[in-house]
Amino acid sequence: MRLFSPPESELFESLFHERLQSVREKHFAEVNRIHYSNVQHKLNLLISEHKKFKKEYLEVRVAAYLETCERTGRCPDRMDCQELAAELTTLVRGGTEDIVRAYKDPLGPIRVQTLERTMEVLDIELGQLVAPAMAPVVVLASKGKLGASFVTGSRRASVRMAEFVQHLGRQCETLGDLDWPEIKSFTDTIASLLERVDFLREIEKLPDDGVVNNTLVDPAKRARNTNTVIRPLQEEIGGLLSEHFDLERIQEEAATLASNGEELEYLSRVLRDYKKYHPTTLKNSYSPSELAFCEAIKLEIQLRRDKQLALAMSEQRSATINIAGDNFGAVMQGGHGNVQNVVVNVQLNAKIDELLQLIEQSSDLGALEKLKAGSDLRYLKELSALEETNETREAARTRLDDVTSIISLSADLVSLGMPILQMIRALFGNV
Repeated sequence: MRLFSPPESELFESLFHERLQSVREKHFAEVNRIHYSNVQHKLNLLISEHKKFKKEYLEVRVAAYLETCERTGRCPDRMDCQELAAELTTLVRGGTEDIVRAYKDPLGPIRVQTLERTMEVLDIELGQLVAPAMAPVVVLASKGKLGASFVTGSRRASVRMAEFVQHLGRQCETLGDLDWPEIKSFTDTIASLLERVDFLREIEKLPDDGVVNNTLVDPAKRARNTNTVIRPLQEEIGGLLSEHFDLERIQEEAATLASNGEELEYLSRVLRDYKKYHPTTLKNSYSPSELAFCEAIKLEIQLRRDKQLALAMSEQRSATINIAGDNFGAVMQGGHGNVQNVVVNVQLNAKIDELLQLIEQSSDLGALEKLKAGSDLRYLKELSALEETNETREAARTRLDDVTSIISLSADLVSLGMPILQMIRALFGNV
């Protein structure tokens, strides 16, 4: 498993086999019972029991996977989900010897289907068990796909430190207790580049035993720690960040995603992660390379927003009500024989409804924020029915700014809600 380190993989397998034992015992007891049942129904009973066992097998493995994620503070991404699904697809097949023997039993009835067709159908049905079993992992990945929080990153790094101490076989309380080669050898076992950075920054926080209370007490130790631990560690961090935030690779990864919305979400997450690992950028202080990277990602995001907006505008359809003849209603003021067109912006209302639904489903916003945002968006619906004037445009801009402020409070709305908000602004004339 690329998500887990070797010790974490051992924990995963241990949890899995511990949970599986009772399921396996129950399965074998049922198989033995079926072997002593009516030979006419043995094949169907064995197939039914086999499918039931494989379903529970998958559920147990997924449960062990989730518990390991919880204990280690890890969150799978799309590639991890694909890896686990491929493994489960392989594991769900096989173990059909009892079914084959029951099919070939000379005392059994004549079969309508061939053995090959029976096993082919069973293989298809077993493959269909994987997607439902994977559902909790997919949900976990979707919840964590906006990027791990600083708290989660710190927790993972703490777990790594504990593993590192176990790896060394001794305590390490100061920089003087460590050598760079042993740090590097352990770091290379961590799959995620950003987790390597988190771990190395934990090492960097260890006290320097050449300095006490900000006073240099042992120049030799200070020089040793700086030259043989801190300097190569910082160089390694720089290399890892450069490799992870490789612009060309990120652009290629974005191009493989299924939809423009997924690309926007991925690129927004990249930009947030980049600023997290380059904290001076959060204060608008950039080196030339940092500025170039951020501007390049912002451009990629804007290009996709423009594409999304252009697509929305091209799909925009207006509903037109033609009223001819005598009219005495609110829609039309006039006399005999007048004709009037009333245009209802269906696209704008649809986008407002879509954003309302996202806000309602958000787990990060409180009831008051949801109420305020909902009120502003419904007010915008009413504004869209009025004639466009400077006054209505200013009112729309104010309400949209308020909604933007509320959306920015929610991590799960930033990447999903902001593009919709941009479309609404465009439909109001880019207020």
